[in-house]
Amino acid sequence: MRGPLTARLRDLATPPVLIAFGGVLWMIALLAMVLVDANPEWEAHQSEYRKRLAAAADDAASVRHAGRFKVQVKQIDLPALERVDRCVSCHVGIEDPAFADAPQPIATHPGDLLTIHTPERFGCTICHGGNGRATSREDAHGLPEPSLNPMLRGEFLQGSCGKCHGDDEFVAGSRLEVGRRLFDHYGCRTCHRLYQSGNTAGPDLTKVGSKKFDAFFWGNDYRGTDRSVVYWLESHFKNPSAFYPSTMLNFKMTDENARALVVYMLSLTDERIPDRLQPSRGPTKP
Repeated sequence: MRGPLTARLRDLATPPVLIAFGGVLWMIALLAMVLVDANPEWEAHQSEYRKRLAAAADDAASVRHAGRFKVQVKQIDLPALERVDRCVSCHVGIEDPAFADAPQPIATHPGDLLTIHTPERFGCTICHGGNGRATSREDAHGLPEPSLNPMLRGEFLQGSCGKCHGDDEFVAGSRLEVGRRLFDHYGCRTCHRLYQSGNTAGPDLTKVGSKKFDAFFWGNDYRGTDRSVVYWLESHFKNPSAFYPSTMLNFKMTDENARALVVYMLSLTDERIPDRLQPSRGPTKP
């Protein structure tokens, strides 16, 4: 049976049949893209936001505000930062205090950081990372990982503060400030160079926070699915030979110290905010 079937398939594999088959696959892919574009995620989120606006309207002004809201792709143009952020297409309520208790992604931005880091001046991705031009959650959030445009999450988000704030401005006790002190505590400059000081036995760390996941050596035996920069750095700090035999001293770091040091490494980038956009010269917030 196998022989005749193989022969029959070989007979069918003519150029016209292969072209027709390829055309069918192309049409299926095109239809899938059309269906996705016809029902974008941002449209559902904005519709929910508008519905809540209308439901909460209790005077003429708020009724007019809800009625003027348009469901459409929204973006923040940031020519000074050479980027466009469309995150607000989904995170439409980030500056609306009335949405503090709303579900994500239409909720108000937590804390008071936007009072000095206004979206109109800084956007979103300069701090959060990700792909600002994207209009779907996966693309915007750098999913699935590994990604060349990963988002910084949780405590690692503090790593972005180094783009504006110097070492002497870090808030005492923040992950970033602790990581900075641990860098000195472990004597990292004994082997590594940072800016204009240190040595060359190990890699230069001046711009390590700008490296992508594929710039790190994962060895030949690692089979895990997490190939993020954060995972590599944290694993390396806790066990320098986690991915390959390393001559770096094993300091047997705790998880907490390793993560703090990762935050500091993420702050060491070649990306800088223009001086005229500096929100303040005060300390960063944890």
